Amino acid sequence: MPSIHLTNVRHDLETTAAHLEVLHRMLEGHAIFLKHKPHGDQSEELC
Repeated sequence: MPSIHLTNVRHDLETTAAHLEVLHRMLEGHAIFLKHKPHGDQSEELC
């Protein structure tokens, strides 16, 4: 069984935390966009 180095685990956790922070900011921005988008705007096609 390979040994797990705590420095590698810490780096992975920090990288994951950074990615989650970016995703969180992106989703917050999208939520704000959707709140301010006029209701009934069907001009965009849904995929």
